[in-house]
Amino acid sequence: MSDAYDPLNPEQSKEDARRSALVAQTEHADDVRRLMAEPWGRRLMWSWLEFGGVFQLSFQAGQADVTAYKEGNRNFGLMLFASIMEHAPEKWALMQREASEAKAQRDAAKKGSAEQPQPRGIQRFFKPRAPV
Repeated sequence: MSDAYDPLNPEQSKEDARRSALVAQTEHADDVRRLMAEPWGRRLMWSWLEFGGVFQLSFQAGQADVTAYKEGNRNFGLMLFASIMEHAPEKWALMQREASEAKAQRDAAKKGSAEQPQPRGIQRFFKPRAPV
């Protein structure tokens, strides 16, 4: 018999589906590893996890529609988290540390800008003159 594809052969169809699924799983694992190997990829993944609300509660009292929306986002975030833990668990701690350091830098920058007095009224549109 020839090696041609036979759509009526269920065994050949099952084997093709299994092979396709294996290729897709391998590509997904490689993609997650490549993403987590780079600082920009870890930042991107962390922002997706934060957006998904993985580390927050979804429940909103008296607002079932909001709770359902947040749970949908959280489900996506948990899917990403599971992919990280399955394919690149060694990068998880590094990603947490980088996110924590970035947050500390943002907080310090906000605190530094908050300590400077902000001009009021029309003065906010003019640059202060240098002392003579």
